[in-house]
Amino acid sequence: MASLTLLFWNLYNLFDPRLGLSRGPQSEGELDRRLAGIAATVAQSLSEVPHLIGVAEVGDARVFERLRARMAAATGHAYHGVWHSASGENSGQSGLGLLGRSDTVSQMAKVFVLDVAAGRPRFMVASVELIGRSEPILVVVNHWKSRLGGTQATDADRIDSARMLGERLQLLAEQAPSIICMGDFNAEPFEKPFSMPELNCYRHHRNCGYRGAPRSSLYNASWRFLTEGDFVEEAGFATSLEPRPKTTHDSSPPALFDQMMFSKRMLFTGPYRVREGSIRCLAVPATINQTVSGSLKPARWDAETGQGVSDHFALVAELDIV
Repeated sequence: MASLTLLFWNLYNLFDPRLGLSRGPQSEGELDRRLAGIAATVAQSLSEVPHLIGVAEVGDARVFERLRARMAAATGHAYHGVWHSASGENSGQSGLGLLGRSDTVSQMAKVFVLDVAAGRPRFMVASVELIGRSEPILVVVNHWKSRLGGTQATDADRIDSARMLGERLQLLAEQAPSIICMGDFNAEPFEKPFSMPELNCYRHHRNCGYRGAPRSSLYNASWRFLTEGDFVEEAGFATSLEPRPKTTHDSSPPALFDQMMFSKRMLFTGPYRVREGSIRCLAVPATINQTVSGSLKPARWDAETGQGVSDHFALVAELDIV
């Protein structure tokens, strides 16, 4: 049985230094160091080099192409690339990208993008065709509006993104029912955007797999990670190291913004089936900031020390190809 490894990562203000943004790399050298660290972390931390890599918070096509080249050099695998920039040249907003290993993926193409005026795209849908397989996979890379300005003030934008994503998937699922939806949603699984009726997003895989559920139904596999990774009697004391992160962002309080969802065809009957037990944060020494209480948070890039990678953990999952 063959398998497919997925990765999504918000890469934390990975902008072209020529824009002069204070929140991005300040020189070509710093950008090179960041790209090298990202590629090395991906290449060295997983038993299988990812076949599909979705990225957010990458500034423009130039940086995306440099990331693709770095990833190829670090992993020994060439990658196809699909990219969509933010609207407005040099806007200071980031785009969305997807990389596909060329020894597994025959071709990829953009199907739909939700753009916004003078801002970053909210989601990008790409069709991915695998070598020797007739059924494509729809991969949706998301980066919904941030909470800057307050949750209530920005929630309407995320609700609109959820509604429009659901409407689009309802149309696309008729011809391509194998759907992976991953990204930084800037909303937790229990929040209002995920309850929009158009999205058909379920917290339980049994509900998603119900015969009457639409083909576009999504199982949100991230609900499990809202809880502690161990029981109190197993932890023993409050400052013991937790077995897995329960946050994907380095904010306080913890926030599970980065999530992976899979359509009903990818749960039970399709040629590509998610192995739910494989879904995890890429929590390795290069990406971890351990708090005094034993919690694991992402270690964001520090230009002075050259340590850390991003303020988000990467998410990893594996699919069986049957």
